[in-house]
Amino acid sequence: MGISLNKKRAFSEVDAFLSTLGKSYINKIPKDILDVIKSEKDESYKVKIDPDISIESQDFSREAISIILWLNLEFFCNDEQKELLEKIYSNNQKLYEKEQKEKYSVENIFPKNNEKNNEKNNSLVKKEKQNLFKRILKYINNLFKNKLLNLRDE
Repeated sequence: MGISLNKKRAFSEVDAFLSTLGKSYINKIPKDILDVIKSEKDESYKVKIDPDISIESQDFSREAISIILWLNLEFFCNDEQKELLEKIYSNNQKLYEKEQKEKYSVENIFPKNNEKNNEKNNSLVKKEKQNLFKRILKYINNLFKNKLLNLRDE
């Protein structure tokens, strides 16, 4: 089936980014990973990187940024930097999960009515239950009355 066009373009962006870093950084990355980046990139997709603006402003895809962040964490950072980045990534993940949990919570998807409406709804339910209960009692009473009347007539 192969790799999607978006992923191929992401590898093209990563390759272009790495070429701007220079040999000292590229040499830190294992050859098999570099081979994957080179072989999977979209040759027809030309990436232009402006060294005068930040990476956030380069208009890289999310996939490319993810790969670059992973390469940075795995091959460019020292142990102290890795530990700090892992804490930052972990906190970001927790914040994201918390936001998703709040965004898609049952309370937010199906908001409760205000208290006044809840009271009305509750009172309606109670009245319906009472009416139903009263109707059943009335039915049973009528049955007994009819039976009693029938017994008297006999």
